[in-house]
Amino acid sequence: MADDNILPRLLAVEKRAEAMVDEAERQRADILHAAGDQARRDELRFESRIPEIHADFVNKAEARARQAIAELELRYNERTRYLRDQAAERREEAISAALDTLLR
Repeated sequence: MADDNILPRLLAVEKRAEAMVDEAERQRADILHAAGDQARRDELRFESRIPEIHADFVNKAEARARQAIAELELRYNERTRYLRDQAAERREEAISAALDTLLR
């Protein structure tokens, strides 16, 4: 008699286990679907920010370029001023030397 009772109970337990597996698989599919949806939303959000990111990059690059140009202009002006001073000094020396040569 006890064996007659075990088989229906085992079948009922197996049926519940199958239902649990089916539910777990459904939940897994739901989680994967939700994760895919979230990934697509994140990708769309990122794609919508590309122009903003690009503009920020361009602005920073332009600022660095302006700074580099300003530094180059400063060095150029300093070098020009130095060369002009040197030329004026050498000119005076050249005029003095020429006068000394002519007057001897």
